[in-house]
Amino acid sequence: IVIIGNYENQNRPEVAEYQEKIAKRYSLPLFKAWEVYGWSQETIEPYGKWVADSENSSLYNWVTTTEKQSAIPYLYLWLPDKVHPHTDKSGNTLRFMAEHNAQWLDNNVRS
Repeated sequence: IVIIGNYENQNRPEVAEYQEKIAKRYSLPLFKAWEVYGWSQETIEPYGKWVADSENSSLYNWVTTTEKQSAIPYLYLWLPDKVHPHTDKSGNTLRFMAEHNAQWLDNNVRS
């Protein structure tokens, strides 16, 4: 059993804190995704925005724009609906996470 930590630890730091407590209490490995992904609540003004897909409104496509958009947390460049990584229709978010998770597992859990 491995605990995969929260995306970031700034918006709701108590989530990461409790994950650390549970991992320690039960001697479970904890992948601190908040330290690895680099996602944060720091705001940026991107030249693009998420647009709902015309065929499936629960998925989103990143559309590049020529003008800066309103400030958003950096985390939201990866989470179109602000919660679920799978809502990025391109799959880039899930690939990013899978690559980092697999590398961590290989380095820390593999026997």
